[in-house]
Amino acid sequence: MIECPYCLTPQSFSRGEQCENEACGKNVSRLYIESARLREPIFIVTFGVTQHGKSTLLGSMSFLVERIGVIAQGAFHNYLDTHTMQRLAEIQRGQQTGNPGLGATPLTDNPEPLLLMLKNFPTQSETQTLVIFDLAGEVVDRITERIADRSAPPPLYARAIAKARTIWFIVSLYDLQREMVETGRSINALFMAYQQVMMHFNAALRDRNVLTIFTKADLLRENTNDDALVIPQSVSDYLADDRYYDLGNRGASRPPVLDYDRYASDLYRVSDELQSFTEMEVTGGSAFVAMVEDSGAKLHFNIGSAQGSGSTGMEIKRYRALDPLIWSILLSQGPGHQSGTTLILATQDANGLYQAGLHTVLLDRLRARNRYPQSYFTGEMRPAFAEGNLPPDPALPIGRMGLIGPILDRQPSGGIAVVLVGDQLPADIDDFAYTSWDDRLVVIGTSQQVLNARVRWKYRAETPSEVEQALRDFFQYYDNRG
Repeated sequence: MIECPYCLTPQSFSRGEQCENEACGKNVSRLYIESARLREPIFIVTFGVTQHGKSTLLGSMSFLVERIGVIAQGAFHNYLDTHTMQRLAEIQRGQQTGNPGLGATPLTDNPEPLLLMLKNFPTQSETQTLVIFDLAGEVVDRITERIADRSAPPPLYARAIAKARTIWFIVSLYDLQREMVETGRSINALFMAYQQVMMHFNAALRDRNVLTIFTKADLLRENTNDDALVIPQSVSDYLADDRYYDLGNRGASRPPVLDYDRYASDLYRVSDELQSFTEMEVTGGSAFVAMVEDSGAKLHFNIGSAQGSGSTGMEIKRYRALDPLIWSILLSQGPGHQSGTTLILATQDANGLYQAGLHTVLLDRLRARNRYPQSYFTGEMRPAFAEGNLPPDPALPIGRMGLIGPILDRQPSGGIAVVLVGDQLPADIDDFAYTSWDDRLVVIGTSQQVLNARVRWKYRAETPSEVEQALRDFFQYYDNRG
C-alpha cells in the first residue's frame, strides 16, 4: 500500500494516479507512486512557533538542493508537483528580495506537502522521496485545543505529525530567550504539544526522531550581552567550516565532493555537543532532553543560519542548510537497521587511545553507517553504556581479564564486532581465527602487536584518520561481499 501524500490515505493506486479517497481525489505524481513502491518515502514535519526561521531554512535548503549535482556525482532533484515548485520559488524569492513575508507559511487545516525526489544523493544509486509538511507557527499554540475537539475530525496537520517518523523542531534560541519575558514558554513546550498529538492518535513515540534545529545561529556566535546565549566554540567552528555555505552564489569556487561518511559522523558529534549545551545553558533544556529520552524518542540536534539579503545586494550565506536534509536521510532507515553491532573497548594499556579520542571516532563512524553498537569493556558480560552511546571520558573498570569470548558468545548470529585495543591484545583473540567470526570481527589497535593476531581483519591505527580508514576498508569488503 502507498499513502497519498495529500491526505495520508493508504491505497494501491491500481486504477491510476488519482487518489482513491473521494474527499481528496488529487492526482498523484507517477514518479512518486513508482518511487514509493520501491522504498517508503521519508515523511517530515516542521514544527515551531512563528518567526523562528522555518521558511528561511526551507528556502536555503531548496536553494542548495538545486545545486547538489556539484557536490555529488550524478545527483539531481525533481519537484513532484506544481505546488512544491511554486511554494519553494515563493520562499526563495522572499529570501532574495529581503521580504520574508513572501515565504511565511499560511495557516490551514489541510496543508499541502512539499514533494521532492533526490537521485544519487547523498550517495550514488540512492533515490530519496521526501514528503515535507511545513506547518504554520500558529499550529503550536492551537494544536492541543484542536485535537481535543471531538466535534470535528482532526486536521490534516495533526495526522501528518502522527505519521512522520522524523519531526523537525525549529527553534531560534535567540528569539526564544527574548520571548520568554512575554510568554514564559521554554523549549520543552514544543515537546509537550507534540506529545499531546501522539497520545491523541495512540501513536508510539518510541523510535521516532526528534531533530531539534537551532536557527539564526549567527545571533548566537558573538554577543556582548552577558545574559545572551553563546554557542560553544567547537560548534561555532563547525558552522564556519561549512564548505557549501556559498554553493551557487556568484563567483563562488567549486566546493569539494560530499564525503557522506565523514559528514554524517560530524552531524553526530555536533549533536552530542549541542545536547550538552542545551542541558546546561538553555532554559528548560534539561527538562526537554529528559522528557524526549523518557518517551523513547531519538533526540538529535542541529544548527544553522542564513545571513545576507538580496535587498542589500549581498549574497546569502547559508551555513549548514543541508544538515537537516542529510539528517533525515540518515535517520530514514529507522531503528534497528543494521543492528547486531558490538563494540568492545580495551581496559588494559589503553590510555593513549582514550586520550586521542579514538573510541569516540570509532563510535561516530559506526553511527554514520546507521549502526548503533552495544558497547562492552573486555572481560565484562554486561553492556557498559546505553545502545549507541559512549561518553568521551569513560571510567575504565579495574582488574578485568582481557577476554572477548564471553561477550561474543552472547551476540546474535550475523552481527559484527569491533574490538579497540591499546598495546595489549585480548588473550583469547586467536580463538576466533578461522571461525564464523572470520568475516565479522575487526580488531583495531594502537600497537604493532595487533598485526600479530591471527584474525583476518586487523589494523594498526594511532590517529582518528587511521581509525576511519580501517573501518572504511573493512566495510568496503563487508558491504559488497557476495
